[in-house]
Amino acid sequence: MNTVQRSRLIQLIKQHFPYTDPCDVDHVLQWEIIAETLNALGPPQTIDEWIENWESMKNCAHEKLKAINKSKENDSSEIPKDLKLTEEDHRILKITGFQNDSNKMAKLVKMLDCGAVSPFENEFSDSDDGSDIEDIKNKQLEEVGELKNGLNDVKEIIAERNIALEQLEEQKKINVQLAELLAIFKLPPAQNTEAN
Repeated sequence: MNTVQRSRLIQLIKQHFPYTDPCDVDHVLQWEIIAETLNALGPPQTIDEWIENWESMKNCAHEKLKAINKSKENDSSEIPKDLKLTEEDHRILKITGFQNDSNKMAKLVKMLDCGAVSPFENEFSDSDDGSDIEDIKNKQLEEVGELKNGLNDVKEIIAERNIALEQLEEQKKINVQLAELLAIFKLPPAQNTEAN
């Protein structure tokens, strides 16, 4: 995983999982989109590998924050360099809600793990008619369609470019053959003057 993919992974998690833990099993479609997007930016990986990468990044950021908090509780005057939070760590902690409301996130994750709540139930009240959920789902489906159309456009452009490159190579071969033929039929300059 390169640095572009790492940064984009965090952005995509925020975009596709605004309400719940990204590793919930109900989010297969979102992970397919994420994997396809990230694989276009560098070394390809499977969906499971991308999920493992996210879990590793998230756990690392959470462990750092816990260690920093523990260090503060022990009145340590200086935090070790390896425990300092990076910009990436801050982004991850903000997305997961770990900094501001870790109890709420832990409760939600526990509820998701036991199947007591759907990924969207936590964000909407009982009086909600569900139209917001449908709107979000429809918007995500539209985004998937747009992404697939965009990828198809890119594939077509690449295919056209490859055809143009093949034609260019063929034209180069023809030009070389023409140059060789002209060299064969061209009389040396001395013979031209004698003929006149």
